[in-house]
Amino acid sequence: MKKVVVLFCVFALFGVTSLVAQESTSSTNEKIVVDTGDLPPELVAQLKAKQQMENAGKYVRWGREIGVAMDEGLGALTRHSAEFAETELGHFAMFLIAWKVLAEDIYGVMRGITGVLVGVPFLIFGTCGIFWSYRKTIVPRRVLETKEGKKKTYVVYEPLKSTKDPTGEYHYRMLWHGVALLVTVIISVLIIF
Repeated sequence: MKKVVVLFCVFALFGVTSLVAQESTSSTNEKIVVDTGDLPPELVAQLKAKQQMENAGKYVRWGREIGVAMDEGLGALTRHSAEFAETELGHFAMFLIAWKVLAEDIYGVMRGITGVLVGVPFLIFGTCGIFWSYRKTIVPRRVLETKEGKKKTYVVYEPLKSTKDPTGEYHYRMLWHGVALLVTVIISVLIIF
């Protein structure tokens, strides 16, 4: 029972001291509402200047706190990023990022080189082959018939002439050579570009 009484006295003492402390602080910080017309103009100007300074100080403190937080946050981010970049997983992640950025350019260059190395020879050899076939199957040419000393006799060979070809194969061969040339050029342009 003695312990309970002692405890009660201790709590009562703390309660009384806290009430006295609250009353003493509240008595010094009392607020009074007064119309600005009842105060002298100099005092009103001083109070407004003081209020503006308090508001400005509040915003300056906020700005400083935000700046410190940003600096610490970015510093931690930089530090952790540097530590992560030193690990094997960090190296792999950096490789993936670099590949994502550079892969499109590398692919474009390789495609251009491949297009030139494949497309240009295809165009040259394909066109030459078509012209050779056209010359052999359509264009009349001179063929050596006999050679006696310095005298040579030539005969004109006409593969298929429209007057001698009632089926029109001459025209079909010309048409197919033109189509083959057009297709070769289109495929070459698609490969190159």
